[in-house]
Amino acid sequence: MLSKKFKDLLYLLDVLEEVEKVHEFYLDIHGYERYTNYPDFRLKWREKMNSPNFSHIFGVEFAPGYGFLVDEEDYNKKSVLMDGQNQTRLSIESITIEPFNYYINYNFVINGDPQDIDVMADGRPFIVELRITGCLNTAPFWKESLYLSYLLFKGNNILSSFMHLFITFEGLIRYHTGDTTTSSIHTVYKNYTREKLPNYLNAYRKVRNQVMHGNENVASQLTLEDLEILIDTIESLEENKTSVTLTENTIAINEGLLLH
Repeated sequence: MLSKKFKDLLYLLDVLEEVEKVHEFYLDIHGYERYTNYPDFRLKWREKMNSPNFSHIFGVEFAPGYGFLVDEEDYNKKSVLMDGQNQTRLSIESITIEPFNYYINYNFVINGDPQDIDVMADGRPFIVELRITGCLNTAPFWKESLYLSYLLFKGNNILSSFMHLFITFEGLIRYHTGDTTTSSIHTVYKNYTREKLPNYLNAYRKVRNQVMHGNENVASQLTLEDLEILIDTIESLEENKTSVTLTENTIAINEGLLLH
């Protein structure tokens, strides 16, 4: 499946990384009636998270065992956490991430009297351990382009995903050769692989150039197969300094070969 192959490549090339982080913040319980038991009292909470290692957060998951820090100044793995008292419980129903500004939106559910949770939250930080996946801000530009291509692919935008994949391809060979000058892609490719630029990549280059000059019609024949060819090419170039061998050309490649 192309989606899995694409995502696996992001991990293989260290574009995406998973880290574990403790999120600690103070929670204000509000909007409840005193001495009232609720079967489901829902509370939405938005909290900033410091995550200096990522330029974009792809996803976040929470681990079990969250709650309010009890009778300790600092949290550690052996700290006592409580998520309720007097048969009242606070649960995380779901979380979502705002990927560019590091805000996490928590959806809490309280079963019982919210006042019991309010008492626990008074002066005690709420602790939750998160598993965060994101694009490292230390990644070179060609890796960021690969990540952007994946996001566009997930949004069913084949053309834009293709454009970023080609940027990834060219950026990869220029990054590894250190050739950031005006040398042609033909020269840089040969310096990196000791081989001539394959016809299919030259065809994609022509399609890319036409699109960059405003002629998007030439890219109308691009399909998921073209994306897969570039994905395989990028992996092969990074791992083995070789391109891939095609058994037959796609329609987009054949049309690209006819371009000047």
